[in-house]
Amino acid sequence: MKIGRNDPCPCGSGKKYKRCCLVKPRLIPNVTEVTPTPELESLRDQINLENEERRKKYLEPQGIYIDFVKPMIYQGRKFWALGSRLYYERPPDETFHEFIIFVLCQTLGEEWRRQQIALPEEQQHFAYKCYKKYNEWRKKNHTLNNQQGEVWAALPDGWTRAFLALAFDVCSLIHKDYLSDKLLNRLRNKDQYQGARYEVAIMAMFARLGYKITPLDDTDIKTTHPEFIAEDLVNGEKIAVEVKSKQREGVIHTPGSVSDPAQLLWGDVSRLYRHAMKQNPGNIPFLVFIDMNSPQTPGIAWQDKPWVKDIKKMMTKSPLHNPQNPDPCSGLMFTNYSYHYQTEDEAKSGEHLQTIPLHPIHRIQRGDFFERLGKALASYGNIPNLDIEVGK
Repeated sequence: MKIGRNDPCPCGSGKKYKRCCLVKPRLIPNVTEVTPTPELESLRDQINLENEERRKKYLEPQGIYIDFVKPMIYQGRKFWALGSRLYYERPPDETFHEFIIFVLCQTLGEEWRRQQIALPEEQQHFAYKCYKKYNEWRKKNHTLNNQQGEVWAALPDGWTRAFLALAFDVCSLIHKDYLSDKLLNRLRNKDQYQGARYEVAIMAMFARLGYKITPLDDTDIKTTHPEFIAEDLVNGEKIAVEVKSKQREGVIHTPGSVSDPAQLLWGDVSRLYRHAMKQNPGNIPFLVFIDMNSPQTPGIAWQDKPWVKDIKKMMTKSPLHNPQNPDPCSGLMFTNYSYHYQTEDEAKSGEHLQTIPLHPIHRIQRGDFFERLGKALASYGNIPNLDIEVGK
C-alpha cells in the first residue's frame, strides 16, 4: 500500500511520513507477509526452474549448496522469498544486499532500535554502530561513478562488510528456519554478542552447506556439550560442532583497552582450544572452530603471520596421534573474520586455516566434506548476487 506524504509515518514516530522516514534512511522498514495465492505460487514455480543451474554455477563455488530463490518482478514490484516467507511489493531496484539488510533490521526489531538510539554513542551495540556506518558508506558511494544501470555498486569498507556478513548469516538461518528466539536475544545483548555472532556465522555456514542444525540448549542439557549438531540430510550422519571466539580487551564490547597493538596479532588460543575439546560428546565426529579476532596483516606472508605461527607452535606441543592413539577431534578450523578492525578502509577477505587429523576417532563419512567446507570458509563474507541471469 502506498504511503501518503501527510500520512503518519509507519515507523511509529508520530510524525508525518514526509518529515520522518521519507527523508532519512530507516532501520526498520515495513514488511508485509501474505498467504501465497495461486498466481504467486506460479511465479515461484518459474523461479524454481532456474535454481539448480544457478546454484551449481554461482553458489556452490562459494560453499553454498542450498537454493536461494531468485526474485521476480511482478506489476512493477519485486518479490523475494526466504524459506516459507514471501516479501512482496519491494522496490524494483532493490538488490539482494539491500534486501538482507532490510530483513536483518526487521529481525532485530523496532524496540531494540529505539533502545540503541536512546543510548550514548559509546554504549550503543556494535551491530547498530555498523548499521550507522553502513548508511554513511552508502551515502558516500552513491555517486554517478558507481552507477551500474539502475543500481550502484562499490567495494564495502570494514563496517559495511561486517554488517552484510551478519545479515546474510541471519537470513540464511531464517531461510532454513534455524534462527531461535534465544539465539536472536543473545545477538541483541552486547555482553553475549561476540560469542553469539560467531556461533551464528558457523551455524549459517553449515546451513548453506545443506546440513540440518540442532542447537544444544544449556537450559536443557546439564552436561558439557558442543554448540550444535549438524546432520547431513543425504546420509544422516551427525557432526558435533563447537565454536569459540577469541576475546580481546577493548574490542567488540570486551572491557578494557589495548595497551600494546602487537598483542592483537598473537594467536594465544590454547585455553580456548582446551576448553573446546572438553565439549566433545565422544560418540560422533567432532569439529572445532576458533576465530582469532585479530587485525589482518596483508603485508606479512601467510606462514609468518603471528597468529599462524602461534597455532603451529600450539599444535606441535599437542600429542601427535597415530592409528594406535587416534585423534578425538575430526577437524580443527581457525578463522580470522576481522572486518571490524578495518573500519572505513576497504574490507579484506577473511582468513582461515584448516587442520585435518590423519587418524581421527570418528572420520566424517562424506568424502568431499572438507573440500566443501574449505569453499565456505574461503568465501565467507562474500554475498552472492541473486539477480544474476543464468547463462550470462
